[in-house]
Amino acid sequence: MLLLALAGLWTMAGTPAAYAQSEEKIYTEVDKSPEFPGGVRAMYEYLARNIQYPTMAARNKVQGKVMTTFVVGEDGTIRDITVKSGVNKEVDQEAVRVIKRMPKWVPGELQGQRVAVQYNLPINFQVE
Repeated sequence: MLLLALAGLWTMAGTPAAYAQSEEKIYTEVDKSPEFPGGVRAMYEYLARNIQYPTMAARNKVQGKVMTTFVVGEDGTIRDITVKSGVNKEVDQEAVRVIKRMPKWVPGELQGQRVAVQYNLPINFQVE
């Protein structure tokens, strides 16, 4: 039996405007964090429904945590997805694939304005 577990959600604390892409600043600390539509529980449900454990990884009982980071844009779109630390190529690719297909999020806010925010999402892959 395959089991997908999420290792908690968190955003990076740090200095605002840590990154810049074109003229858009990407913040790591905001007044209101971006949110998956429907909240954290809805995100867990989305991931559980959409992640497909890679066949060879499951067969070989490959498991572990994929630490991903991405930007939630001012309009709620997800972009710049990267794997900060991974498990193996196919498991890492599956984590990125499912994040790419996420619906638009509710954007983060700073001083009442929508802003782009860097978001970290650790995903645990476990085989039972």
